[in-house]
Amino acid sequence: MDMDATNEMAPLGTQTIKLCILLYFFLIAVGGKNLSVFQTPSEIRVLKEGIAQINCSYGNTAEQWRISWKRSTSTTPLCQKLENKKNSTLISHCTKHKYIMVAPSAKSSSLIIKDLHFNDSDIYFCEVAYEIPPPQQMEKGKGTRITVRASPTVQLRAETLPYPHEGIQLICTSLEFYPENIQVSWFQDGQLIINGPKNGRLSANTDGSFSITSFLNLSLFDWNGGGNYSCQVNHSTLSAPITERISASNEACRILLNSLEGDVGAVYGPQNSWHPSDGHQFCSPGFLLGLAHVKFDILDCPGIQSIRDLSHTLVYGGL
Repeated sequence: MDMDATNEMAPLGTQTIKLCILLYFFLIAVGGKNLSVFQTPSEIRVLKEGIAQINCSYGNTAEQWRISWKRSTSTTPLCQKLENKKNSTLISHCTKHKYIMVAPSAKSSSLIIKDLHFNDSDIYFCEVAYEIPPPQQMEKGKGTRITVRASPTVQLRAETLPYPHEGIQLICTSLEFYPENIQVSWFQDGQLIINGPKNGRLSANTDGSFSITSFLNLSLFDWNGGGNYSCQVNHSTLSAPITERISASNEACRILLNSLEGDVGAVYGPQNSWHPSDGHQFCSPGFLLGLAHVKFDILDCPGIQSIRDLSHTLVYGGL
């Protein structure tokens, strides 16, 4: 072969190599577009100890691919699963309370988190990696924000103020709610009380939830005036506010009945007295005669104006 022919073939070989390199990177670019990850929903709000499910779908599968679920505050995967078309042995691992479901034919995966607590609030990502054939490709979803919340438990009670502040203090406690924003309102006979209520300091609980107590001080004159007082709590987790009610007459009657429940068995014995756990509760005639001195009209117990009314309430319940 002469020198001229060799010189002509050298540029041709160089061009072929360049063309192959360009084709290789073109195939990588085209192949990369085939891997697209879609994650839904974008946000989940769930109550404490509830369940959340995040869904992830992706493009065409490779010979071997890996699905990983991560949260923004940690680089360690919560769940991951390795799939291989030719090898039936799959590798799957999840941390506590986390589960992963994979449907290769549907090209989808789901992360299920059970028994959610406040420290599970975070942004979660689905990450898909094509490992075989090389080069490896990897994409992840846009993320799903999980916010764990808790509805308040509301308790209302009355306490006597110590001397010299004679009166009654109504105490409304909202327990274990999240997030911390909450509204507490007081009402008398359905009318909003503007002046008087005082809210205590918002306190953080060890589990991340919050509690708060609200107070309403009343004079004995106002308390004994027969008004009905209510504490209303509104929170973002509630479909309607929680309302707890209290009144002087109901409190007096409740104290009376609680006292009677405790005394009857001690005086008359278990066979002829009130049995709180018995569906056929009754009081002995001697016990009812012993209540003749009770001034029901002074107590103004709703629905109780006689010994017969009291016995019926003790037997069938009320208040």
